[in-house]
Amino acid sequence: MKTASRIAVLTAALAAGAALADAGEATAPDEAEPRLIEQTSAEEAARRRREEAEAQQLAARKEAEEHRRERERRCVIRPVMSDAEIATCKEVWR
Repeated sequence: MKTASRIAVLTAALAAGAALADAGEATAPDEAEPRLIEQTSAEEAARRRREEAEAQQLAARKEAEEHRRERERRCVIRPVMSDAEIATCKEVWR
């Protein structure tokens, strides 16, 4: 989908250049091309930052889930428990 948006931007830029050439105006491909490259590289950098942020959030969620599971493994509810086991379960479930 992101590739499609880049293609759309490139197509629009080429169409705009063709329209100007058809109108008899001189186009400056040297000026339009760097702007297009800058825009594409800026979009690419923004996409990369979003993906990195999503990956960090996913890693944080996985780590929190694993930490919660480890805490819960420490406490096993049984019909008869010692005071130390009860204290451990109280600590785990707070």
